[in-house]
Amino acid sequence: MAIIFVYTTIDTVKNAEKIADFLLQSKYAACVNWGQALTSMYWWEGKLEKSSEIPLIVKTLDHLESLVYEAIRENHPYATPCLVSFKAAGSDTRYLAWLEKVLT
Repeated sequence: MAIIFVYTTIDTVKNAEKIADFLLQSKYAACVNWGQALTSMYWWEGKLEKSSEIPLIVKTLDHLESLVYEAIRENHPYATPCLVSFKAAGSDTRYLAWLEKVLT
């Protein structure tokens, strides 16, 4: 098993907490981090948009990636949320053991 980080952004802290709670209660994630709002500029439906968004980082295992994506899509207010995964190049063996214990 390998650790992955799923990155997304969301509109409010309330919605960040809602998604984090769902992922944690479902045992799809061992930890979810979010931070201060950041400014995003992006193309949407042919127009340049600018908004404030909250970044979320979901810490999970690679075999749960599709479940995390599905859960975020179902609980996310955006029509097309950013869903990007990064595989950890390495990890402390104790941290990996904790993740495996929590998610199995």
